Amino acid sequence: MHPSVSSKEAAPTKVAHEVINTHFIKENTTMPVPTTVQEWTEGEKYSQIVERVPGVPLEEIWPSIPQPDQERLARQTAEYLGQLRSFHSAQMQSLHGPVWCFHLFHNDEVGVTNGPLGTADELWDILMKSLCDKVPEVVRLRLRDRMPSPHPWTFTHGDLTNCNIIVDPANFELRALIDWEGSGYLPVWWEFMGASFGFGEGDLEWKSLLLYWETWPIRRRLGHGSWNIGHLNHVRVIQRRD
Repeated sequence: MHPSVSSKEAAPTKVAHEVINTHFIKENTTMPVPTTVQEWTEGEKYSQIVERVPGVPLEEIWPSIPQPDQERLARQTAEYLGQLRSFHSAQMQSLHGPVWCFHLFHNDEVGVTNGPLGTADELWDILMKSLCDKVPEVVRLRLRDRMPSPHPWTFTHGDLTNCNIIVDPANFELRALIDWEGSGYLPVWWEFMGASFGFGEGDLEWKSLLLYWETWPIRRRLGHGSWNIGHLNHVRVIQRRD
């Protein structure tokens, strides 16, 4: 394969969703995303060839980036993500129907989708499925009472982990956001709350900076003492120990 392109293979629906999402982003924003050169399906396998983005995943160079450049990169990324905040839907859904968002719904089955749905109660009914019967009713009620309104359903990347941020290693400029397969119209707070937990120290540091720049309007509206996905995840972790 030519060094200027790369390939990706997966179940047909999963990668096909990513192509639909990146086409939408290219047509409606200035956000840098990979360009699909060719795509095809053979039986149960979907293949995609994309232009290789010049740069490296942020996770590979994060510790070596000077702090001022880390902050500048977070702000630059937040400004791009801000363009998504104007895209709303009447329902929680993807551009193609149901939405796949593992970090929000914590379904153990790969590829399970949810939606479309339109109300906070419908959303909570799905979130409740990740809790076992041992979780006391009083805890469930408190979680539900503190969950803010998901409206307006807002187009969201959904996974801002540092491995999905491609950066120029020379000047630390953002070159692309990748991995759009789980993107769609999700709760207005999900980009914020989904980035409130990280995978390792470097990812936590990155997301802390990104949260400061990208989601302060949401935090201001919801309030600092509001419901956090961490409350729900904490219950999920405890139930696994039991």
